[in-house]
Amino acid sequence: MPHRTFRVWEEDAKDAAHTKFNVESVQTVVDRTRALLMELNDKHHNATIVLVAHGDTLQICQTWVQRLPLTTHRNVEYLGNADLRKIASGPP
Repeated sequence: MPHRTFRVWEEDAKDAAHTKFNVESVQTVVDRTRALLMELNDKHHNATIVLVAHGDTLQICQTWVQRLPLTTHRNVEYLGNADLRKIASGPP
């Protein structure tokens, strides 16, 4: 049987709202992250902000910012440890 993480990602690719295996859905991650980004944007206009998070969360966030289907978050460029990625477009 495949590792549980891979099984979760397989489900993510089918449905961004799933909570199988007792995980937070991709859609919920987007909702939570979007709220944080909007709050930061409201409080710190024109500031450069560095966010640190798990790679999966950052890939989900990047997918949302690029307006890609949330089910494709595993297809965006992999984020390695200590990678920096500029997302200049801001939240939609």
